[in-house]
Amino acid sequence: MTKDQKHHSNDKTYSTGYKQPPKQSQFTKGQSGNPRGRPKGSKNLTTLLQTELDQTIIVQEQGQNKPIKKIEAIVKQFVMKALKGDVRSIEYLFKLIIILNNDQEPANTSSFEVDPELMKNLFDRLSNSKDVLNDK
Repeated sequence: MTKDQKHHSNDKTYSTGYKQPPKQSQFTKGQSGNPRGRPKGSKNLTTLLQTELDQTIIVQEQGQNKPIKKIEAIVKQFVMKALKGDVRSIEYLFKLIIILNNDQEPANTSSFEVDPELMKNLFDRLSNSKDVLNDK
């Protein structure tokens, strides 16, 4: 008598083998295959980040306190750095504009249209000017 036949000597119709494990090692109904896995309700990194960025903070804008979301504050600071002449911020801002314009459908386009060829030329010029600045 083989090992597989010993376990099922009382059940003549069930044979073990490929894709047919022994009955006692199969998952029981209603029991999870990973009982100590991720707990229900736990949040992944994307959810945690979204929750944090959606929180409201108070900023002072034009002499007045104004509640805005954290993500809005980050975008405002990023744009302000670009306006002050930070080459890296300008470069990233142009890349972001190109990506966002390529992702938008024609019905969703805003009044701000970007000519991809113009953006490419500006990006190339900025890249070259950054190299010149780093050499000095």
